[in-house]
Amino acid sequence: MATPVPASEFPSGEGTINVLRDDQTIIKEINSSCRHATESLTSDLSKIFEWGRENLVAFNALRFNNFPDNFPRL
Repeated sequence: MATPVPASEFPSGEGTINVLRDDQTIIKEINSSCRHATESLTSDLSKIFEWGRENLVAFNALRFNNFPDNFPRL
């Protein structure tokens, strides 16, 4: 869990910072962020390909970069 530090403790007197107590918290937040990004990217790509299908647009598969084997899949 993060512990807020009051703005008055900073020289500028602005903003707050969270102090993390352990590495597990950081890893959990990163995993959650990666999962969200993967879901968002997958959704966006599906919408693009659906739009292409409806509008008779063919995408050149040779122009796309492949995702690495360790890229999270849904």
